[in-house]
Amino acid sequence: MAEATRAPNIGELFDPGGQTFEFIDDPCDVSRLQNGTSFRAANCEQILTSLGVDPNTYTDPNSSSIGGISKGNPDLTEETVDTVTIGVILRPRFIENLTISVDWYDIELKNAVNAEPPQAAAELCVDLPTTNNDFCGLFEREVGTGGIVDFVQQALNVAAFNTEGFDFTVDYVIDPGEWGASGNWGVFNFRVVGNKLEELEFVNLPGAPPDTDLGEEDAPEWQVNFDLIWERGPLLLNYGFNYFDETQRYTKETRTNNPDIADRKYWDYDEKMVHNVYGAYDFSDKFRLSGGIDNFTDEKPDIGETFYPVSAVGRFYFVGFEVNL
Repeated sequence: MAEATRAPNIGELFDPGGQTFEFIDDPCDVSRLQNGTSFRAANCEQILTSLGVDPNTYTDPNSSSIGGISKGNPDLTEETVDTVTIGVILRPRFIENLTISVDWYDIELKNAVNAEPPQAAAELCVDLPTTNNDFCGLFEREVGTGGIVDFVQQALNVAAFNTEGFDFTVDYVIDPGEWGASGNWGVFNFRVVGNKLEELEFVNLPGAPPDTDLGEEDAPEWQVNFDLIWERGPLLLNYGFNYFDETQRYTKETRTNNPDIADRKYWDYDEKMVHNVYGAYDFSDKFRLSGGIDNFTDEKPDIGETFYPVSAVGRFYFVGFEVNL
């Protein structure tokens, strides 16, 4: 168990900032009112009505990027964290060269310093119980049209961030020579590194309902990396497999409030499954030739995406030559 405090860094506090441009899909557009929490429609009605705009017919007038400012926030306060971890390492006597480690963690971060992207901040402004929140203060809307015409991107102290899960590693080395095998078979190393995420929850501002991100984009429940390494003298070969399970394309609020946003078969992103191979040969202590193929099965991003859950680069070949003088 541990407690820690972190003060905001110089950049988070005093970055003088500069011009930036972002595409922001206005959450108050009539076509997006059902894509957020149950508070969105009422909050958008309040904001738009005060600007002389009919919320029932409002459509986002912006068709291009919006200019804004990215800068520091001198009003930031310290964030505190409570961490509990429990770990165990197993080396069973009946299986030589096998090591299994498991670590459980529970982390609670309070007053967390977090800089939401403008799109997320615009949605949080109207998805919280009231528009009297720090996120709404980051945006300026035009009287008469209601459109967002200016924004500030800066870090804020959110109320809390909680996460819980398990990290695990399995490492097994096989040397056929130790088993009495004749000849030089080399050494095989099997290694699995993974994580089981049990909780990932944000409370964006005091009094706001918790936002559970577990299972959503970039927060898969399971993540696993597997490597099989074979070494024999100067030769090394490595097969790697990178995996995480299906994640949700749309938030839980959107699924609940707007179940017709897309065909249900597109509600989730496919799991990530990427295979890599790598080889290297040491001609001496000074020269090494290496090469490999990343994503050799040429997996593609999910429909409508460019880099998720895999990169659009697809199959990638590389070769290198190292010289140590």
